[in-house]
Amino acid sequence: MNEATLPPPNCYLSNILACVIARQKEDNVMQYSVIKDYFKDKVTALAFCPKLDDSDSPELLICGGDDTKARVWNVDRLELVAEFAFVDGSKLIGSKLTATCVACYSHDSSLVAIGTKSGLVYIVQKDTILYRMRGHNEDIISLSWCPSDINVLNGGNRRDLLLASGAKDRSVFIWRAGRDGRYETVLNIPNTPIMGSYKSKLSTTSGTWIAVCWAEPNFDPIKSAILEYKIPTQGGFVYCMNACSIDTSRIAFGVGDAMLRLWNLSEPHTMTFDVVIHWQKIKGKIRVVSWFPEDESTVAFDTGEGPLVCLMQLELTNNLYYTGSIIEIPFTNSNGLNLNQNIFCSLVQKEN
Repeated sequence: MNEATLPPPNCYLSNILACVIARQKEDNVMQYSVIKDYFKDKVTALAFCPKLDDSDSPELLICGGDDTKARVWNVDRLELVAEFAFVDGSKLIGSKLTATCVACYSHDSSLVAIGTKSGLVYIVQKDTILYRMRGHNEDIISLSWCPSDINVLNGGNRRDLLLASGAKDRSVFIWRAGRDGRYETVLNIPNTPIMGSYKSKLSTTSGTWIAVCWAEPNFDPIKSAILEYKIPTQGGFVYCMNACSIDTSRIAFGVGDAMLRLWNLSEPHTMTFDVVIHWQKIKGKIRVVSWFPEDESTVAFDTGEGPLVCLMQLELTNNLYYTGSIIEIPFTNSNGLNLNQNIFCSLVQKEN
């Protein structure tokens, strides 16, 4: 049997955005590990340790969360190496601020850039604030240092230590963090996508974040991107799950993020998970889901808010409304009618 585990999310916060890329396996096969039953609070930040001294040193990961503790893990053995607690009496550097992102300079471990909720960018070296750089009007979302310490934009030889910052105001500032703390240039991101074929699932109010990252010197923007790994997760609790009676390797499960997921377990899951996500017109948590017994392309589900939805050929059909919460959706046949066109659902409602 092909055994696989869909990895759960570390946290589910609408205002947290984090992306961490680890080392690549030699055989190019996707592998991951889950540290179970250890964290009691949300994990909101994590980073891998760069191997600066010894290439054979173990892979280390540091993470922090709502419990005000920072932990260092040995990723190879999934063992806790060290733990640091931040108490109220700790020394405060950078005044009272709400930090939204932090970026350490790769060539100088004592130099740190801090993005804040007020739009300010702080450049801190050890316990000294070098610059307070103001340009953004809203929350700083991401920071990225230039790989080269020389100013690559104006062609000079000055050690400007360029820093890129992106914020919710849809602008990207390039700062001279190593010389005078002023911005070199500013890029304004358009409100609409450059490519007309691009369709975003994010709304205009919540999808205004900008992630920045300095590209490698030999990066070719004309070359098409290749999807190497696809690892879907669920953004909430799994409330229901049902297997297809025709093809038992296909399961449907409903999650608290208002999305219905169809998972094909027959795939090898070496580089991608075969998970199809349906989110259109789903307004709440999916509480119950059921496959049609003689058609693997038809699924019914309920969100607990009244409407019963049937997905025929995996497309939305007319809704039926009920005042109570539906706890079961068994399919029945009626006198040899065409099962693909006439579906009768026997509904059991929770008593108030």
